Amino acid sequence: MRIAWYNTFNFTQIFEMEPVNIFISYSHADEAYKDRLEKHLNILQRNGIVSTWNDRKIGAGEEWDKKIKSEIETAQIILLLISVDFLSSNYCYDIEIKRAIERHDRCEAVVIPVILRKCDWKDTAFGKLQALPKDAVPVKSFPDEDEALYSIVEGIKRSISQLKEKQDVNSEKPNSNSIPVTITNRIKVECDQPPNILYWVGRSKEISEMDLDLHKVIFISGIGGQGKSGLASYYVKSIAPRKLKWEFWDWRDCQEKENRIYTKIISIIYRLSNNRIQPNQIADAGVDDLIELLFEELGSRRIIFVFDNIDAYVEFENFQLIGAVEKLYKAALSRNHNSKFIFTCRSSIEDIDTELLTIKLHGLTEEETLTLFSEYQLNLRQDEVINLARKSFSLTKGHPLWLNLIAAQARRGLNIAEKFIKGITQSSSFEEDNLSSILSNKILSVIWESLNEKQRTLLMAFAEIVKAETQDNLTKILDSELNYNQFLKAFRALRQLNLIVVKSLLGEQDTFELHPLVKEYVITHFGRIERDRYISLFVSYYDSVIIFLKSRLSAEQPLSFYENWTVKIELAVNKDDFKVALLALEEVSYSICDAGYVEEYIRVATLVFLKINWETALHQEYNYFNSQFSKFVDTLTEFGKFSEAEFFFLKYEKYITNKDINYIRFCRAKAHFLWFQSRYEEAIKLAQTGIQLEEQGATKSGIDLKHTLALALRDTKEENNISKALDIFLNDQNLALLLENETTETTYIAGETYGNVGRCLQFIGNTKDAITCFKKSLRKIDDSMNKGYGYLWYGECLESENKLELTLWFYKYAANTWSKVSPVKVPQIEKRIKEIIEMNKPFAYISEASEKEVSNHCNAVIEEN
Repeated sequence: MRIAWYNTFNFTQIFEMEPVNIFISYSHADEAYKDRLEKHLNILQRNGIVSTWNDRKIGAGEEWDKKIKSEIETAQIILLLISVDFLSSNYCYDIEIKRAIERHDRCEAVVIPVILRKCDWKDTAFGKLQALPKDAVPVKSFPDEDEALYSIVEGIKRSISQLKEKQDVNSEKPNSNSIPVTITNRIKVECDQPPNILYWVGRSKEISEMDLDLHKVIFISGIGGQGKSGLASYYVKSIAPRKLKWEFWDWRDCQEKENRIYTKIISIIYRLSNNRIQPNQIADAGVDDLIELLFEELGSRRIIFVFDNIDAYVEFENFQLIGAVEKLYKAALSRNHNSKFIFTCRSSIEDIDTELLTIKLHGLTEEETLTLFSEYQLNLRQDEVINLARKSFSLTKGHPLWLNLIAAQARRGLNIAEKFIKGITQSSSFEEDNLSSILSNKILSVIWESLNEKQRTLLMAFAEIVKAETQDNLTKILDSELNYNQFLKAFRALRQLNLIVVKSLLGEQDTFELHPLVKEYVITHFGRIERDRYISLFVSYYDSVIIFLKSRLSAEQPLSFYENWTVKIELAVNKDDFKVALLALEEVSYSICDAGYVEEYIRVATLVFLKINWETALHQEYNYFNSQFSKFVDTLTEFGKFSEAEFFFLKYEKYITNKDINYIRFCRAKAHFLWFQSRYEEAIKLAQTGIQLEEQGATKSGIDLKHTLALALRDTKEENNISKALDIFLNDQNLALLLENETTETTYIAGETYGNVGRCLQFIGNTKDAITCFKKSLRKIDDSMNKGYGYLWYGECLESENKLELTLWFYKYAANTWSKVSPVKVPQIEKRIKEIIEMNKPFAYISEASEKEVSNHCNAVIEEN
């Protein structure tokens, strides 16, 4: 059996199925509804996902009663199209329904009631079953019946998915063209949701080129609203599934203005490793190492990756990719892999490569425009539809989003559509250089004027959505502005007008947001004061969510958990409520960074520190401004964003008018910044300045400048400086006592202290005492990252004494330890292991030793006195 390609499961697992047999039971009085439902199911039938049957398919000469009963017996899903006529049909009720319910109760088939028209169906034999559309609202009650039928199809897809879960995966015969994959993903996949496409027409040439699978990378460009995301979504959802070669798709929305690609890559690695590599294990890795790890985990697997809206990573003067996306793009072109990488962007790129397919989208053709308008099934005569489509094509040059907006107006009547066209013709000649600006600045003004007060309220509120939300959540958030019925009515109207983007994942509720150009229009045309009340509603909602989640705040949560805080921070910044933003930043900063989502913290912290009034924040002593400044610049430093950190240091120093505690805080953070870049002399000088200021003061700041000073002194590797660093690390402790066996006098000394002292001794050539310190450190510390450093430094001491066999054991132990917490550090150690073994062949057996053997061997050495 073969079913649809959805992102909840492994697609090699899902596709090896025959089409799901769907039996449609209905009254002939409802034949029009049956035909329209079949049309909505057509894409699933074309893709071989389902096969439908109804009594109109009975051939001439066949025994109709026998054929119907036979089809019911072989159906896996049975749809009951419910209306008063259906309930009044003796054959439907006594024969078809009776047998269908019997098979459902035995788990031989799934029966789904589909409510077409209002009737008393609750007390029937199928009244206990979950009905479609959602909440069992009759199809006829929907203002847009296509919306109801689309909802029914989505419900059928979920039932197909559930059918698959019940099957024995191990009994399926693997396809010869697919790569065997262990079926383990039974948890929610944390990738982004592609947009839904209500009516897909055209782009046949582009689809054909993509489907040839001749290129490793596809780059789709085009102006806003031209359908870049739609093309990628249609390809991964509807075209690629026809081939059994693809394992799954992975969609990442880079949101045009958001620098989040680092977070996206970490999340992909997490998924590829089947959650084996946790984000916090690779959070401190550079982007080059992350990309290396991504392709290592990818191997020969066949996966389609989509990076949507990468505009923030394009250099517009030369039209070249920049930053992490450029590195990923180049690696996708040059690496040996079997996957496909798709990038979408408004700008095209100037690049030529045999592995690259570039697609620049332009408008639909006139013929495709006619097809699109016919798909809307407008309540117009055929000649009126054709004339309207041709006029719309001539006006818009086939721009898909504008065409859909006009077609949506035509749902309300031909006169409405004509009035709309007249309005936008007066607003624009459609000859402007920036065609996207026509939509956001002119066309939407005409639409705005046609909306009633409730619809405008909802559109204003939707413009403040930071991440797509479910309808249930949105009704709760906006209940003070719109009651449920008002919300639902306005919501349906905006959806009918094609202003709202719908995103679906199998097994999840649909989520909604505005099209980016519609959001741009609202934000551009309305000031902060007008937007404040809507922003406040969303902030209040996230406050209520955070109150519930705060007790679970730790480093063990997925990114979606922390987004409740980061969304609140963005909203607070949009409202200029920086005290609220700083509080939320303080609450989440350490947990989100410890979890590995460092770039996400940097992203929202940057929003805060770019837009806040620094003079006001320092003068009025905003809570958490200083603590978050220190956390922020430290994180930028350790993330390698040195120029950004330098910018904020200059800004902070500008507003420090006195050599007070804030200046001491600046000295500590800047000295750490300098030390991290190996600018040791500058770090030493600044740290000493801060220490002298503090010693002159009457009170202590609690800011640890001496530790930063010691690190800089130590790493100069100059004997005089190392001696000074050693004094700081010892903190008046006696070195000889510290080097003795464990005694009650030294048990309170931290493992990190032993490690830092040992490193000083190692640098001055005292490897014997350094090893003693590393042993003591490794006995005390629990943190795997620091343990890895301890094993590495221990091995370096052994190598300097030419004890190469034992060196290899400790290098191997360091590699094993870091493979679990920081895989990107492993290749360098393994390289050194390989170099030593090449010169010392008899030691090759150590590289093959099991983790337990390595652990036992090294721990026995560490425990020796």
